[in-house]
Amino acid sequence: MSLFDMFRKTKEQTVKNTNPVFNAENAERNKKLTEEKVVFEKGYPLYEKGEEFRKNKEYEKAIEQYDEARKVGYAVPALYRGYVRVYKQLKEYDKALACIDEAVEMDKVHHFNSVAFQDLLAERVKIEGLKAKE
Repeated sequence: MSLFDMFRKTKEQTVKNTNPVFNAENAERNKKLTEEKVVFEKGYPLYEKGEEFRKNKEYEKAIEQYDEARKVGYAVPALYRGYVRVYKQLKEYDKALACIDEAVEMDKVHHFNSVAFQDLLAERVKIEGLKAKE
């Protein structure tokens, strides 16, 4: 399931659970959904561009795109997984672990339940092993 599909499914579930009667809570929820959509629309293309750079081994450019995605508020496990993959290739293990730590902290608020988040947790063990071999 793509990130956009996950985003759309979450939005559809939220809409189904939304009481059609106008009240302050629904207005705030709708405002938040609108803000999240804007963040997604701005951040996802930047993330995708970063992924292209990463796959072409243009790691510094990938980091720049990931940074731009984060600046607009796009912070999802797949983005952190991209950072971790880049830092792992660059053998910058401390930075990779810091990205994982940040994603874990965000999970406490957002409760990520995705393959990308599970990948990050698995990567921690691998990176710690690589770091120990240095």
